[in-house]
Formats: sequence, C-alpha cells, structure tokens
Amino acid sequence: MEEIVRALTIVVAILLSVALLIALWRRLPSTLRHRSDRAGELAAKGHYAQAEVVYRNLTKQMGKVLGVKHPETLVNRLNLLNALRAQGKHVEAEAEIRAVLKLLEETWGYEHPHTLIFRGDLAVILQAQGKHAEAEAAIRAVLILQEQVGGDKHPDTIRSRYILGDVLYHQGKYAETETVLRSVLKLQEEVLGAMHPDAFLYRRALAETLGAQGHYAEAETECRMTLKRMEETLEQDHPYILSTRDLLRFVEANKGKG
Repeated sequence: MEEIVRALTIVVAILLSVALLIALWRRLPSTLRHRSDRAGELAAKGHYAQAEVVYRNLTKQMGKVLGVKHPETLVNRLNLLNALRAQGKHVEAEAEIRAVLKLLEETWGYEHPHTLIFRGDLAVILQAQGKHAEAEAAIRAVLILQEQVGGDKHPDTIRSRYILGDVLYHQGKYAETETVLRSVLKLQEEVLGAMHPDAFLYRRALAETLGAQGHYAEAETECRMTLKRMEETLEQDHPYILSTRDLLRFVEANKGKG
C-alpha cells in the first residue's frame, strides 16, 4: 500500500508540474529551457540521479535569472522534488518540499489548491520516514482546508483522504483505515466512476486492509472484483494488476485463517 500511494502521489505531483510547465515554458530563456527539457528526458527514462543534478543546477540559475519565487523556478524545484522522491531520498525530499511550500504559500497563499496538494505530499514524505504522528497531523490539517475550499467530493480531497488511510494503516489502525477507505471509494466512484484507475488503487488498498485484519474471505472478494475491472481496462502486465495478483495469492493462502 505504501508503494502504491507513493506512486500515486508522485504521478499527481508530476502532472501538476507538467501543467504548470506547459503554461510557462515559452517564456523561459532558451538555454534554461533546453536544460529543463534535458532533465525531463532523463527523469522520463528513469535516470533520476542525473536528472537531480541538472535540476539542482537549474534551480540556482533560475533563481538568479528569474527570481526564487518565479513560477518557472518553482516548477523546476517541484521537478527536483520528484527526482528525489523517486530515488527514495526522503530526508532531502522533506527539506526540499518544506522550502518549496514556504515559497508557494508566499506566492499562491496558504489555502491555494496547489499549495494544499503539496502539503499533502509532505505528509507522504513524512510517512515514508516513519514520522507517523506528524504525517497524520499534516494530512488531517490539509483535509480540513480542502473540504472547506473544494468540498469533500473534489478529487484533491478524495486523494488526501486516501493518504490519510495510508498513514493510519502504517500505524496499525486497520479498523479506522477501513472506514476511511470505504468513504474514499464511495466518493471516488460517485465522482469518477468505478472503472477509474484511482478507484482500482483505492479498492486494492481496502482489500489489503481487510487482509491485515484477518478478513481474508472479504479481502479475496475485493481482490477478485478489482482484478476483473483492471483486466478490462489495463494491460495485463500493468503494475496495478501484478501487485493485485500478488495480494490475491496472499489472501488465498491465508483464507482459512480468517
């Protein structure tokens, strides 16, 4: 579950960075633009360490040329953050995201949707370091603001509630995790439908949580339902399908114990 939520949050962060980059790319000086493109190519190929070096250099140069609070500089720092997270450099990632958040709050505001997304990502990074209580407090604070700003059915709010579920899961609070994930699934399927990839992730997480409580028969039912839906829309070697098959084998092997 930890790997899946981390992958999901990284994807969302990348998509947000890309959206911002497209809007700002044409105003970037040509030399910096070329280096930024090169770093993006490296990251896309999985060469995160090399991409990190380029992004760090770009951050310094953009800060001098455009200013540290310029949107293009912030986008580059978010790209650097993604490269750090992809390498599992959680301590460095935490320092980077806290620095970026300070600038985002000064530029966009504390309650801006983009700021809240990255405050949620901070919770994921804290969770990855085993800072469970701090991660839970961080994501609960984000949720309160997101519910006020966008409502409980906004995709960003749903995603943050899922992160809360992951944080609770890693504290062994399985019953509470189950309650959170069921509410997440209900809202997700109402908003985007049961066949949306995010719904697959959330339902798989529910199955894993049920298994952690020893409810193997129910976990098996959830796994089989999720796999059926995944196989109708995703490639057979998709990571979501492979990980769910692994989980199904686990719950089948333990079903007699539930």
